Amino acid sequence: MSRLRSILFRLISIPSYRDDEDNVNEVEVGNYVYNFFRELKGKDPDLEVEKQPVEGDRFNIIVKKGKPELLLGFHLDTVPTNERDWKVCHPFEPKEANGRVYGLGSVDVKGAIAAVMALSEEHLPKLNNFCYLFTVDEEYEFKGINKFLESNEIRPSLAVFGEPTNLKICNKHRGIIQARVTAYGKSAHAGSPNLGINAIELLMDSVGGVKKTITSEEFEDPELGRCSFNLAYIRGGKEGSYNRVPDEAMVVLDIRTTPKLTVERVKSLVRNEIKEKFKQRCEENGLDFVSTFREPEMKVDFVYGPLLTSRESLKKLESIVKREVGEVGYIMSQGITEAGILSERWGVPACNFGPGPMEMSHKPDEFVNLKDLELVKRVYTELLKEYSKVEQDAGGGI
Repeated sequence: MSRLRSILFRLISIPSYRDDEDNVNEVEVGNYVYNFFRELKGKDPDLEVEKQPVEGDRFNIIVKKGKPELLLGFHLDTVPTNERDWKVCHPFEPKEANGRVYGLGSVDVKGAIAAVMALSEEHLPKLNNFCYLFTVDEEYEFKGINKFLESNEIRPSLAVFGEPTNLKICNKHRGIIQARVTAYGKSAHAGSPNLGINAIELLMDSVGGVKKTITSEEFEDPELGRCSFNLAYIRGGKEGSYNRVPDEAMVVLDIRTTPKLTVERVKSLVRNEIKEKFKQRCEENGLDFVSTFREPEMKVDFVYGPLLTSRESLKKLESIVKREVGEVGYIMSQGITEAGILSERWGVPACNFGPGPMEMSHKPDEFVNLKDLELVKRVYTELLKEYSKVEQDAGGGI
């Protein structure tokens, strides 16, 4: 078994997900990666290896050497899974078959982690000016990357994250606004609904209007397309009080945004739509709007902007991918990535580049193509060598 595969097998065998009770277990896999690079430090004293506390016993791992011009980023956690849905192997008992390695996290993103660990064993003394970042909580709330960004002064020329991309460069995705909207109606007896205003109906009608506007061409972007709108959760009324017109309802909205759509605009659209629908119902039911209307509330859970990295800023990566893979392709991610968060916060060109198949992420019988992993390893190696030249070209030498 090659060193790359043996490292990947070990990574997969260590569970690193958050379960339904919010228990997290990234510590063991984090210690494995940390101890791996601590051993390499024994061969290269210039290597810096640290654990960065994030929350409780959770920690990021930061490995760097020289003045980082290149950042390679990976997340340690995976999504949870139901082992009964797996047919090829147990999710934590990796299996190799037909040029693939099966196991939870194999393609998202433990395969890419194994690639950078294996290449570091082979090439570390020749490499300089880099930072490896291994984060926790990428699959949930991005606590790891946010902690890193708020407490580090590294400003690389390029950041590449190991998300699965089918060996293509992912340089763009939409942003996200996740928000909870609460609307208030007027309670009444269910037998006389015209004496009240049903908050559930009010909110549902209003959400429809907001969705129509947000997904229109008004907010369309030539690179990212139109915004998307998902009604993710709804709650209204009171359990057991079915003979009352509900006077309160709440929804969670997941909106994927372009640069044209801001939080302030969403708040304005939500408020105006609910207010207008409320006014219509007051007129229909003969109710006084001024004394009955209560302002809706919108609580934003989190906001992340879009990723839009120019191809011009990715020329070095593009050249290496073309040489090692044979062709260069660009894609847009449908999800939010740490590359986008870093790029927005630091103003640094960032993208995702990793193995495939990306469509197997978060699925039973997840697997990674070994051929892809070898190519990813070569691309990362050549990219690290390219950025190691920066100090040498300036007269420092490595």
